[in-house]
Amino acid sequence: MAISFRDPWLEEFYYSGARQRQIPIGVENTLRRKLQIVDASADEADLIEAPSNGFQWLDSELAGFCTIRVNRVYRLVFRMKDGQKTDLFFEEHRIRER
Repeated sequence: MAISFRDPWLEEFYYSGARQRQIPIGVENTLRRKLQIVDASADEADLIEAPSNGFQWLDSELAGFCTIRVNRVYRLVFRMKDGQKTDLFFEEHRIRER
């Protein structure tokens, strides 16, 4: 499948394994595994299959993007269409209080 990154540092981390200061040390292995899962997925169903991914489509300012959880604090956000994952980025997930 195809994957493209918004941030060059994340792409370098994925393809070369190079340490990046933007990625907390305790998250590196899980992040690498989640990036592999996103890269290998053919469609939304592949990501929904594992509940631990926490796959969801986003709305409001990120409408058109979807996300999977890396852990309770971080997530991967990306666009997905016809098996292509684009504009992928890593961010801290801020849960809104209800």
